[in-house]
Amino acid sequence: MSTPANLPQVDQQETTKRRLSMLESLPAELIQPIFLFSENINLPLSSPYIAAALSTERIYLSILLKAFALSISDSDQQRYANLQSTLLSRRWMNLIVWRRFMEDWDSRRESAESSSPDLFIRFVEGTALPSKVLHGPFGPSGADKTSLLGEFVRGGARVDWENSSSGEVATAGLHEAILASDGGAVAWLLSPGSNIVPNKSHLIAVITTNGCNRHIADCVICAASRARSIDFEDQDLLAWVDQAERNDAMDREELQAKEQRILRSSPESFPDDSIEQLLHKTRLDSLSTFDWLLEKFREATELQPGESHWQRNTAEEK
Repeated sequence: MSTPANLPQVDQQETTKRRLSMLESLPAELIQPIFLFSENINLPLSSPYIAAALSTERIYLSILLKAFALSISDSDQQRYANLQSTLLSRRWMNLIVWRRFMEDWDSRRESAESSSPDLFIRFVEGTALPSKVLHGPFGPSGADKTSLLGEFVRGGARVDWENSSSGEVATAGLHEAILASDGGAVAWLLSPGSNIVPNKSHLIAVITTNGCNRHIADCVICAASRARSIDFEDQDLLAWVDQAERNDAMDREELQAKEQRILRSSPESFPDDSIEQLLHKTRLDSLSTFDWLLEKFREATELQPGESHWQRNTAEEK
């Protein structure tokens, strides 16, 4: 396997200005096992020479294995939570490295030589989501970040509201994800594990962005109804819905007029896909997005504190 790009480079002039310590003077072949045995995750920060010696994919995968391949009997939760949280926040930790680690683990598990059948990849309670996956850029340019956020949330990492500013970062990141129309990032940030509470400004951003994405709107409304963080009968909020619906109607009229001009002109002058896109966008469902939105507001208002839409539907079926 190749070594990830952007590895720290040793400044040769810097190292010659001072005498290397005994540890720095060791070859990489000795520094690496010392690091893995000590599990001193901050050792690479002590020296650019040591950092360079430890910046290999093999070391990344080895330290991840020590931190995440745990048995049910491993009881030092706080130690592993700190170790896992620190590793997730490292610059080299990206989607490529994480997936290679999971592939390596799967290979180990499938191997007949596996001598630790009681080990599993697991996030311990208290492992914190790193800030780097909680803010933009989202959207197409941030697809890897959204995927990595999903991997960590699904594994069990959580936003650390008490000991860091990650909660504030994630709340601002939710707004960025909404503006980027990144439904995946919105869903992961609003999952019960992340515990991000949307506010009225988040919902207004949904309403006024790209014609109100229904999937994103549903995520925000459900999370807000769970936390009782938005008054869905707020007149200012309803005014935003009304204005957005007016703007959407004007856009539809403009698109319909453009469609008619295209159909009256020479169709061969336009790519077939552009005509199809216009036709698809102007043939809307009988229930408009904004009628649907107001219906979702009504449902959310009727829910009991802490009750979800799923719980309400289940109760009604009974």
